[in-house]
Amino acid sequence: MKRSMKDQTRIYYDEHACDLTKRYESVSSSRFLSGLIDMIPAGSKVLDLGCGSGRDAAYLLSEGFDVLGLDGSQSMLEEAMRSHPELSDRLIFQVLPGVLSFADDSLDAVVSIACLMHFDPVEIGQILSEIHRILNIKGLVLITVRRALSSSPALDEHGRYFTPISISDWEELFSCGGLRIEKITHEKDALGRSLTWTSFLLRKD
Repeated sequence: MKRSMKDQTRIYYDEHACDLTKRYESVSSSRFLSGLIDMIPAGSKVLDLGCGSGRDAAYLLSEGFDVLGLDGSQSMLEEAMRSHPELSDRLIFQVLPGVLSFADDSLDAVVSIACLMHFDPVEIGQILSEIHRILNIKGLVLITVRRALSSSPALDEHGRYFTPISISDWEELFSCGGLRIEKITHEKDALGRSLTWTSFLLRKD
């Protein structure tokens, strides 16, 4: 059976989990997360959606937040447990999109770094709808994606699927998902690649 581009993406993360974890763990979490951390009190319930190596979830836990990490790659979750044993009972396997196993209005914040860009706009809308559902009133969301490099969906040199979405299209997706933009920031890639990362700080409307 022919694999879809998105299946290939998940398989890539499964097959390269060890090397990817070493790469991710070499970069600090604080540059993306500091703005969010300043706006939520310690003890807040936070979901790291697409938690990968567990880097960001572990950092949030160390800062005093009640964090859970969710990812669609079982191999990445296994690496996360090896790298961050403190997360061993805080990690959830789930392939997105889908109904998240959280009650309505039950979380204070959701973090999703370098994850949603692997989905098409319809799927992103479904994921944002679930994020809106599980956030409490005025809950915060931090979403970081890489700047679109082309105008059509494609696989990168590693076989990962990326959907190019402009800033204005992201804004429309967020608005349709009931999320209001509080701040947009842009950063160069910390690993020295020719990439620019865009972060959206959002609030449940």
